Parts: sequence; C-alpha cells; structure tokens
Amino acid sequence: MNMLINRYEIFLKVVELGNITRASEALNYTQSGISHAIAALEKETGFSLFIRSSNGVTLTENGKRILEPIQNLVNQQRNLAQSIFNINNVIAGTIRIGTFTSVSAQWL
Repeated sequence: MNMLINRYEIFLKVVELGNITRASEALNYTQSGISHAIAALEKETGFSLFIRSSNGVTLTENGKRILEPIQNLVNQQRNLAQSIFNINNVIAGTIRIGTFTSVSAQWL
C-alpha cells in the first residue's frame, strides 16, 4: 500500500508542475524514477495518464477522471498518519506557507 501511495503522490506532483523533470527535482527523485513510477501507475490503471510533449505533460481525459479520487486517497492517508502521530503524542506534520517571491526573499 505504501508504494501505491508513493505513486499517487508522484502522480499529483507531476500534475501540479506539469513537468516530469521539475517533479523529480521537487521530490528528490531521478527523472527516470518518476517516469518509472508513472509508467507503473499507467500499467496498473490500464490507460495513459499523460499526454507528453516537449513543453511538459498534460492529463489525458482518463487522467482527469482519476485526479480527484487520487487526491482524496492521498489526503486520507495523510489524515491517518496525523491521527497516528496524535495518538502517540508525536508532533509531526506539514506546514504550508503561501508567499510572494519578494516577501519570501527578505523575510523567510
């Protein structure tokens, strides 16, 4: 199950960034590793998830159809992990900060 979640998180990052190379950099994976994870997910689903071009990738219609369920699954897994941390009195999680480049360069 953990490997599936990982593939789903990779899928979401590629969707978010629209580029396999940028996703690999953001996730600290090799480009090949991201490509293999996407290929494995495409094999698992039985259909192509992305249209690849020189400008990056875009979702296929089938990819668009499974985007929301994958987002829900990843969010549920994160909620479960947070609940486990809370039960064990462990302080852990992710903090997301939205900012502008001009602000973050000076303050963060």
